[in-house]
Amino acid sequence: MRLCRLEAVPVRLGFRGVFRTSHGTLAVPGRTAEHVYVRAETDSGLVGWGEARPSRKWSYETLDSVTSTINRYFAPALLGRDPLDLPGAEAAMSAEIAPGFTTGQPIARSGVEMALWDLRGKHLGRSVNALLGGGEQRTIQLSWTVLGSEPEAVAESVREGQARGYGNFNFKVGFGLDVDRAIARTVAELAPGTFLWADANQAYDLEGAVQASRLLAEVGVALLEQPLPINRYLDYPHLRRRSALPIGVDEGICHPSDLEQLLRARAVDILVDKI
Repeated sequence: MRLCRLEAVPVRLGFRGVFRTSHGTLAVPGRTAEHVYVRAETDSGLVGWGEARPSRKWSYETLDSVTSTINRYFAPALLGRDPLDLPGAEAAMSAEIAPGFTTGQPIARSGVEMALWDLRGKHLGRSVNALLGGGEQRTIQLSWTVLGSEPEAVAESVREGQARGYGNFNFKVGFGLDVDRAIARTVAELAPGTFLWADANQAYDLEGAVQASRLLAEVGVALLEQPLPINRYLDYPHLRRRSALPIGVDEGICHPSDLEQLLRARAVDILVDKI
C-alpha cells in the first residue's frame, strides 16, 4: 500500500461568540475561523482525514502557510511512501521543513499525522484510540471554555455552559491582574465546587505568573495553563517552585522531546493536550 494523494483543503468556519486571549481578539460573530482539512488517499482506495487549526494570534502558522506547506512540500515528500510508516513520514517531513526551536511547522504536521493515523486505523480495522494504547473508558468529563473578559460577558458564558450541562470551566487570563482576578471570581461564584483552570496563553513574565498563581488560587482555581512564553524554559522551574498552583503547558509542547526537557527540569505538572 502506497500513499498516492495528500491534499490540504483550506476552509473558513463561522464563530458564534467573542473569543479573546492575552494576544487579542481571535473571533467575533460574523467573522470566520481559519481551518484546514487534510485528505490522504492510498492506491488501495483507503482515505484518511486530518485537520489543523492555525491562528496567527496564537502561533506563527497561518491558513496560507499550513496549506502551502502540506501541498508544496509535505505531499511531494510523502507520495509513494508506505502510509503506515509514521516514523518515516516524520523524518521525510523534517527533511523538507527543517526543525527550528521545536519541530518545523507543527500545526501543519499535526494535520498530516492525524490523516495517517486515520489511514492506519482503517487499514487495521481498529480505532485510533486503541492504536495509541487507549483503554476502555467510554466517557470523558468535558470543560466549558468561558468567553469574554468583562464580568457581564463572563457570567453570561458561564450560565450558557451550565445550561448545556457542563460542570467544569476553563477561562482566559492575561489581561492584567485586576481583570484576571475579576474573571476568576465571577466564574468561581457562579460555579462553586467545580474544577476551574485559567489559561494565560504565554501572557506573564516570571513575577507576574507567580502573582497570578496566588490570586487565582485564592478564589479556587485549580490549574494555571501556559503562563510563560514557550521559550522561557529556564524560568519554568523557578515558577513551579514558587507557584501557588500546578503549572500546565500547552502550546509550549509540539513534540515529545519538548515535554521530556520540561520533565527533566522539573518544570511542569500537567500536559494540556490538543486533539
